[in-house]
Amino acid sequence: MGLQEGSSRRMNEGSESLETSSPMGSPRFRNHGNGLVFFTRAMILLVGLLLVSGCGSEPSYRQAFNSSEQIQGNTESISASEDRTWAASLRVLSQQGFMVRSADKANAIILADREMTDQNDKNVSYQITSTVTFVPLGQGITQVSLAANQTTELHRKEYVWWHLLWLIPLFPIGSEYNSVVTQRGTVQNPEFYAGFFDNLKVLLKDKTANGIKK
Repeated sequence: MGLQEGSSRRMNEGSESLETSSPMGSPRFRNHGNGLVFFTRAMILLVGLLLVSGCGSEPSYRQAFNSSEQIQGNTESISASEDRTWAASLRVLSQQGFMVRSADKANAIILADREMTDQNDKNVSYQITSTVTFVPLGQGITQVSLAANQTTELHRKEYVWWHLLWLIPLFPIGSEYNSVVTQRGTVQNPEFYAGFFDNLKVLLKDKTANGIKK
């Protein structure tokens, strides 16, 4: 009996030592498990917040026809017939360096664009696309509307280098230019539109200038 009790005691002590030495019960494992649970919950919460914010925010383009999005100063009533206003508008665009891409008189619309280089940075250029529309209001008055978009591009010169063992650049063997669009959108500045209408009115004041007849 004593032998059996001793052996059973040793077995119990062995099993207890195995339980206490098990990695599942070690404080390090418990801390790791708690950290994993916390990280998982944090990720779930973050994804939920992103989904809620994405559903709650309305894309700005849906407000394109709101009164707050109207362009200021891009429409004026001109005291001239539609024919004279049409001819004068074409002349203004050409004088200011715009390339007339389409002049559809039947639908009273002109499409023109121009590329300009920034006065302070020759590596920056602006692509301007404009649309001019005409609506006769009667009694020798024509409503003219101008809408324009602009794209700002940054032109960067990059050198092509000769590499030693395809790893170490030693000297340039050529160059190439890359363009990056830095901004794109509708022209909102009233000064841009005022410049067009000021030139148009000046040209129309001289009824015989540049072949524009009354």
